[in-house]
Amino acid sequence: MRKTIGQDLLKKADFLSNYLDYKIVIRNGEKYFYIWFDYGCEGQDCVYTGTVSECNNYLNAMIRKNHLKDEWVEENR
Repeated sequence: MRKTIGQDLLKKADFLSNYLDYKIVIRNGEKYFYIWFDYGCEGQDCVYTGTVSECNNYLNAMIRKNHLKDEWVEENR
């Protein structure tokens, strides 16, 4: 099993942003990760996700919730 790195998180965030109506940005604090949801004129939300692994799990859950798993797999063959 391959270890998840920050670039993987950015790739997932960009993938989700392409399919959803808002921009997802990964921010790396001093030790922890945050996910910013930029809704344009409607504002922003931020989710504290903690470690790289927790951030990855959150993004994976978003992919499943939005029924994008097949698209994600196909894009990353």
